[in-house]
Amino acid sequence: MVDALAEKLRSETLLIDGWEDILRRLVYGVATAHVGKPSVVLGLRDLTGHRGNAAKIVETAQSCLKEMGVVDAGCLLAVVTDNPSTLACFCHLLNTTVGEILSYKPAKAQVSRINCIVTFFNGSHFWGGQLKVLALADAITQGLKQNCESQWYALIIFCLSVQAHRVPLNTLIARPDARKSQNRLSIVHADVRTAVQDYDDSFWPMIDQLICVAKLLVDVIAVCKLQSATLADCYDHAHRSQPYMIKSVIDHIRLAVGDDPEFIKHAHTTLDKRFWLIATPLHRLALFLHPLCQKLAVLELRDLKLTALTIFKEKWNWSREDCAQLGQDVDDYHACRKGFEGGNKDPCAWWESLTMNSEKRKLKLFAVAILSIIPHAAEIKHLFSSLNGIHSPKWNGLSIPTFDKLAKLRSYYAEEARHQTGKVASSERRFTQIHSEQGPSMK
Repeated sequence: MVDALAEKLRSETLLIDGWEDILRRLVYGVATAHVGKPSVVLGLRDLTGHRGNAAKIVETAQSCLKEMGVVDAGCLLAVVTDNPSTLACFCHLLNTTVGEILSYKPAKAQVSRINCIVTFFNGSHFWGGQLKVLALADAITQGLKQNCESQWYALIIFCLSVQAHRVPLNTLIARPDARKSQNRLSIVHADVRTAVQDYDDSFWPMIDQLICVAKLLVDVIAVCKLQSATLADCYDHAHRSQPYMIKSVIDHIRLAVGDDPEFIKHAHTTLDKRFWLIATPLHRLALFLHPLCQKLAVLELRDLKLTALTIFKEKWNWSREDCAQLGQDVDDYHACRKGFEGGNKDPCAWWESLTMNSEKRKLKLFAVAILSIIPHAAEIKHLFSSLNGIHSPKWNGLSIPTFDKLAKLRSYYAEEARHQTGKVASSERRFTQIHSEQGPSMK
């Protein structure tokens, strides 16, 4: 796998992401990925005590490449991190948007009350068991979920789990022994009872609003985490989520009683502000290069050509003649002239199937490269989390060298097994779906 990586020219995306392990060490993972193809783990580094700045990240990436025998970085097309100064991870940007929406002060206060409820019942053997019995009677099989900060959409699952237990919670706190101690036995805490009973109608309506607004962006994160997701897919889903979210919010205001209109305004403002930070010219160019979505790229053809030529000339150092040919190809593609007819939901497959010579028609080579970029660093989490539970409340405690070797071995043997069995590497990944057209779900 590493030999094949070293032979490729400007086709791989370098993914870098970090997290804090159970020993509170700052750990950074490095891997290369390509849309629809297996990823290659390059290494794992402990950066505890170091600044997580660009210079240190570059040094870490170079160290991992050198250790794996990749001397020439010419195989790398792009670098994706959680740092917005480079090509920022699309999922991180969406998650930041969700976090900013939930930073509304009254919303934060209600999230604290949710945490109080979950902490109490998960920490009490008796009352937690009683709640579980009542939940099972209502066909609720999921328990109360803890909020794990390192998981992108754990906060929404956290809110959904409490919302699903609304009836069992109210039934439980109505019991006399939950409100007044009998034989000096423990009762349900007063702040928990106050939150569940919600005398001022501020708790449950706000939880409903939080879920209604945030889960739409959470679904976009889940879709964009797929290994087959391209820059065009990410922009398309984010673009479609904006009007859907606004419509959903407006409907919610009309139908629900007790909503906070200021929270709706805050969500609108945040979404409008963050959307234009997320949707970069590169994402719009990728959407334009998708044969079925080129008309959705909300930019003038001149601006799209400028973005393409900037990459072509300044980043790749191609000649003036090649740049002129690229500009002509963009015009022909936009007009659907001969050679650019038809389409396919898989944009990379469509461009590769074109019979034109990529040496003469530069747009084909350029489009395949742009659409092969992995737009998120989630692949790092996919590669490492199954080994050490790095994004779950319960972590294992592997040492860094062991974790590093285990990740490389698993990556190699998984690909070797697929190669021997003749199976094509799956480009899809399972993900937790938070919302569907039929309503909220807990899968």
